[in-house]
Amino acid sequence: MTGAELPTGVRYQEFTRYLGAGRPVRLHVLRVAPDARARVTAVHGAAMNRADTVSSLARRTGALVAFNGTYFDVRADRDGRGHDGDPIGLYAEQGKVLSEAVSGRPALLLGREHGRLTARVAEASTDVRLRAADGAGRELDGVNRVAGRDPGCRAGGRTAGGAGPVARPSGGGCAEGDEVVQFTTEWGTRTPPGPADSTEVVLAADGTALRTRSPAGGPVPADGWSLYGVGRGAAWLRAHVPPGTRPVVTERVTVPPGRTPLGTIGTALGGSARLLRAGAVDADAARLRAEAEPRTVAGATADGTLLLLAVDGRAPKESVGATPTEAARLARSLGAVDAVNLDGGGSTTVAVAGHLRNAPRGTENGPVTERRVANAIVVLPE
Repeated sequence: MTGAELPTGVRYQEFTRYLGAGRPVRLHVLRVAPDARARVTAVHGAAMNRADTVSSLARRTGALVAFNGTYFDVRADRDGRGHDGDPIGLYAEQGKVLSEAVSGRPALLLGREHGRLTARVAEASTDVRLRAADGAGRELDGVNRVAGRDPGCRAGGRTAGGAGPVARPSGGGCAEGDEVVQFTTEWGTRTPPGPADSTEVVLAADGTALRTRSPAGGPVPADGWSLYGVGRGAAWLRAHVPPGTRPVVTERVTVPPGRTPLGTIGTALGGSARLLRAGAVDADAARLRAEAEPRTVAGATADGTLLLLAVDGRAPKESVGATPTEAARLARSLGAVDAVNLDGGGSTTVAVAGHLRNAPRGTENGPVTERRVANAIVVLPE
């Protein structure tokens, strides 16, 4: 698709630069101006517990351009309880939180104000709460993930394998013993099986509790959802959310220094580290592994234009990839003042008009193969 075929205010480019002698990088760059005649949002597959390819997501939604989005859980981790396609960290579509934030991590936040696209990078948290009909309230510990298993290690909890405190996601995530997790309609038709002492409340589309099952796990009615508890969370559900009652869930995304209502944020995609802050390479970039890898970067320019950058890698003669600091500098050279590192490596994928445009590789000099991912950022016709 040429620039002339894209709506006014949307520009897509592909070109090669050199990071040094013998170090080519192939770049795929998308710019969406605040007044572009297009919509930008995030999409996931048919269900959040299953991954899909970016090109498939693009074709299904009629996207003009699509880039891969957030990090995600995988079934093949060391504890075997993951779900391919389950986002790790903040993910919101159309103003609805579908995955809780890893508090304080940077995220791309998209919305609309006065008919114009707003794009910014901010350290975001989620505040998701549950209030029962009897007045009892508590925090919802997670959204659309296995209760008792926190792949993002939100609070620096203990690893699932008992190896001690961690501050970043790792192979098996963190074990959390007492939780209530919400499964929304977007998750799928069945929730995962729970331990013997777990409890799940199945709710209708209008929020009325239909039944309680222990252990948790099983089918969910069409347009229905559930509250899934382990440990003290299971006991809380049994005590406060009996069938026939209607609990209320409230949710919002907050960013410092003040609190921003979720209604002003339509789309949110969490990343691993901030790369640029007010035009300077952020110290957070240096905390990531320094290897040159394929990268997907999201950012905003000084005039509020959304910038998406994909850097191909793992092909020494064609594109070597970039370190986090190099990716930050590349984004800055393209006009970004703020930027966040999204999922990369073999996940870095770009589709235009539903067709793969970059060269995703899972290994050095490996075949070009499109990986299934959790979600994508898509540009849709207005």
